[in-house]
Amino acid sequence: MPKKSLAIAAVAAILLSLVWGCSETGTEPQQLQLLYSQSGCRPGSETPTAAALGKGDPGPPLLSSSPSGCLEGSEGAPSDPPWPGGSVRFAVSYDTLFVYHDSAVYQCCADIVFNFEAQGSTLDFIERDVGEPCDCMCLFNLEFSLASIPPGTYTARLWTENKGQLLGEAEVTIPGADGVYFETRCDTLIVSHNGMFANCCAEIMFDFQQDGSLLVFSELDTASLWCWCLCYFDLTAQVSGLANGIYTVQVWDRGHVEDWDGAPDSLIAEGEIEISCIPFHTRMARIR
Repeated sequence: MPKKSLAIAAVAAILLSLVWGCSETGTEPQQLQLLYSQSGCRPGSETPTAAALGKGDPGPPLLSSSPSGCLEGSEGAPSDPPWPGGSVRFAVSYDTLFVYHDSAVYQCCADIVFNFEAQGSTLDFIERDVGEPCDCMCLFNLEFSLASIPPGTYTARLWTENKGQLLGEAEVTIPGADGVYFETRCDTLIVSHNGMFANCCAEIMFDFQQDGSLLVFSELDTASLWCWCLCYFDLTAQVSGLANGIYTVQVWDRGHVEDWDGAPDSLIAEGEIEISCIPFHTRMARIR
């Protein structure tokens, strides 16, 4: 027999032995494997710990701000109105609305504070200078945000003091913060918890338990460091090696660092999924 034919026959024999070996165990359940990951704080999502009161009920919207101070090189002589001028833009992240007032003209010692009013689907933001007067003007970049806004479509408006001048207006849609999603890939179940609100220093681990057709994922904050802020995280957990069948999936909060008031365990999400998978080695055995 030619050498080439001998080599082909040898490879075929090896593959056939592998197929036979796999076909004997192809119907046996695999050992379950749990993997999980956590993103860092979503950029710009940090808020003071007051927002943690009542985790199931985020409470009233929370306003925070970060004015820039005089922009370098922008100081000049006093000017006549109209000001503050500049440009206004709005941005949304989960349940938080960000308002930016760029190149706003105020006196150099300005101390800008923001107020917020809500009437139906209208969100009015009002900026006001409470600083001591200086004999010069300069440019400021002003940024502030409103967190814990209920989902919906709103008209957002930025005003000067006493609503004397409308500086900017836009229609914004707030999608909301939390969302839990289930996805299956062959014998693997992937659980995604997007926008989980927790302490900024949180280190979330997942525990997994199976009781027949019930699959239970539990989130637990294992951080030893507590921070005076909260933010949004994206969490992912997956279990591989599930046998074919229909399952009920539950995701539980087993205690986060911000639950200092002894909040009990709470069910975050529940759903039904189906695992219907032919493992690769079983498919190979059927080909022969």
